[in-house]
Amino acid sequence: MTDFWSVVGTELRLGLFLFFVLTGFLLYRGFLRHLHNGTKPDMRLYLRRRAARILPAYYVAVIGAIILVLLADARGMPPTEQLPLFAVFAQNYSHATFLTVDSPTWTLCIEVGFYALLPLIVLALIKLRAGWKAQAGVLVGMVVVGLAWRWTGYTIGGGQTWDNMLPVWLPFFAFGMAAALWLEYAKPKPLSPRRTLAIFAVAVLLVAGNAALLGTVQGGAMHYINDLPAAIGFALLAALAIVGTGPSLRWLHMRWLVGLGVISYGFYLWHMPILIIQRDIYPHGGFLLSFAAALPFAVLAGALSWRFVEKPALRKARGPEKAPAKRPARRPVVVAENPAS
Repeated sequence: MTDFWSVVGTELRLGLFLFFVLTGFLLYRGFLRHLHNGTKPDMRLYLRRRAARILPAYYVAVIGAIILVLLADARGMPPTEQLPLFAVFAQNYSHATFLTVDSPTWTLCIEVGFYALLPLIVLALIKLRAGWKAQAGVLVGMVVVGLAWRWTGYTIGGGQTWDNMLPVWLPFFAFGMAAALWLEYAKPKPLSPRRTLAIFAVAVLLVAGNAALLGTVQGGAMHYINDLPAAIGFALLAALAIVGTGPSLRWLHMRWLVGLGVISYGFYLWHMPILIIQRDIYPHGGFLLSFAAALPFAVLAGALSWRFVEKPALRKARGPEKAPAKRPARRPVVVAENPAS
């Protein structure tokens, strides 16, 4: 039973990849209106909002994690001269810093790279006046690049540095972007509860099957598609959240789950340093006990991060809210008939 829960705990890592899929889905969906209309988005506003969303809470958490790790076990700290790598999201590129201090933040190095790449893709597509077919071709290309990069790394023995570069993870973003593209151009009607349930079941099977059958496969042909089925399942769930109906999706509206979603970034940043402290206090508790002991503190840290760091930063990035302009009194207007109608 202990081994079972240890495996479950390990496979919760798939939640990190859910962030990649949701990032592709949400950010690309925000740009699709401009791609559809051929208008240029405000990239400075985009970058300002991304910086406000990620940077303040990240830097606070990294400083806090360094303090907690020093308190728990200073032997887990990388060399002091390597710590500046965390300031520029480069901890993935050193064996001394990878998966140290605040281990889940390796995914933020990938996220920040995608934040910089996405505007270049969008501006190029707008300039080319790309329709949905051309955009779909770009997404297929992202998947091919990711698979080719992973294959090359495995062939040449690229190791952890190669495996944790942005190209390896492009397929995860691409699947989320594909779900957004389908919603924008297909304009699907709300799905029936029965069809929603069927697609939901497929998505769950993809994620659960990935965890049970693939896990962290190393070597062989399966290595190249490791975790991609879960990415497809997450993309299906993202689309279902928009067009699905019926009881199979009611869980998405649970108040506690919505609240957890609001504080999820802070939870993500703080849960591992809190686990490190908890394991230092009680090192033989096992997964379930460690999880139960750390959970309330991680939730509290996430809530504090949202209330005092993330929310104020986002409000500042949006700028001062302007009072709605007063509308002039309406006057009767005579509209000439359009001669082309």
